[in-house]
Amino acid sequence: MSINIKKKCSICTEYVLLEKDDVIYDKSYMHFNCYVQDKFNKKRNKLSIEQIKENSRIIQKENEHHVQQRILSEKFYIWLQKSYGIVVIPQYFFTKISSVVSGEYKGLSVGIPLENIFDMWQRKKQELDKIALNNIRKGNNIDSVGRLSYDLAVLIGKYDSYLKWKNQQIAMADNVVKEGKEQKIDFSKINKTIELQKQADLNNISDLLDEVF
Repeated sequence: MSINIKKKCSICTEYVLLEKDDVIYDKSYMHFNCYVQDKFNKKRNKLSIEQIKENSRIIQKENEHHVQQRILSEKFYIWLQKSYGIVVIPQYFFTKISSVVSGEYKGLSVGIPLENIFDMWQRKKQELDKIALNNIRKGNNIDSVGRLSYDLAVLIGKYDSYLKWKNQQIAMADNVVKEGKEQKIDFSKINKTIELQKQADLNNISDLLDEVF
């Protein structure tokens, strides 16, 4: 999803692009260079510009998760607006999502990470649309805003199966990586044998590697 998530830098007041610019979050969003220069210009500052940069990188790393979550949440809500044709998402829905993430939502024993909610919603959107059509046929026509809460409840009910599927995908990916490492070891043995035997010229070796890789 190509979206420019931007916030105003609290120092220069120009926009900072959260995914493209060198951004730092420290109670507000700022360009990294603005942040460093602002610290350097403080009257009580006794640090060099390089020392401030080093300290600022530590703060930037510590708060990186906050920035990434902000990017994710904005993408998520923009996607909901476009997918459901909604101009304004009501405040109560933001509160509801927060309760799901924190695990405070009724019926949840643990929270559901926002990235999982977003991923599951995208994967299940067609299925949710079919459920909505079926509801309409039964005379239960829910508007787009109402569907947000309805569809969220459906997804929460399917979360256990989604989590099982996701864990299976992770396990499969780990196996692929493991098998790939084992294959590389085999390839190195093959290449060593070829080198010792010296039975092929450089072109033949190149052809062999092309076939292997």
